[in-house]
Amino acid sequence: MKGLATVIFELNERVDQGDDEASIKFHLSDIFEEEEYKIWESRKLDAGDIPGLPNIPAYSMLITTPYVENRGNLLGHPSQFVALAIVIIRLEKQKTDIVITANMPHTLAETAAEKSLCRPGLETDQGFGDDYVWKPDNAGVPLKNLLQVIEEGAKTFRIHDWDLFVHEE
Repeated sequence: MKGLATVIFELNERVDQGDDEASIKFHLSDIFEEEEYKIWESRKLDAGDIPGLPNIPAYSMLITTPYVENRGNLLGHPSQFVALAIVIIRLEKQKTDIVITANMPHTLAETAAEKSLCRPGLETDQGFGDDYVWKPDNAGVPLKNLLQVIEEGAKTFRIHDWDLFVHEE
């Protein structure tokens, strides 16, 4: 795969904010803290999406956040963004939420070529109205690569040692 991508697996204490959606937003606030982000897609995964955990609730999200260059005096262009594909697996009995995050910073050229989403705050400039629904059909190559990485990660994810987790009594 061409491009710079990072995949992070986190084992977090399971949070209960009343319902799964609120609990997932809690994890997002932990990831992004004060950073701006835009959720383009959010859905509950089907049992077959993570074959190694067929009866465990899991959710996926596609998010963008501003691109920030922190090397020397280099600055990213104001239109640049990082696309993140996130899968959250909720293990109730083990009191654990597994957060899998794959991110793909977009170069200026990749940002210009991407027609299916954009940096948060630029939706109107890019022609995405309030009723816009993201679909993968128009995604650029870097975004398609990112989605492939997270999909393969979810399909092949297995827990080999359940003793790593707390067990509900």
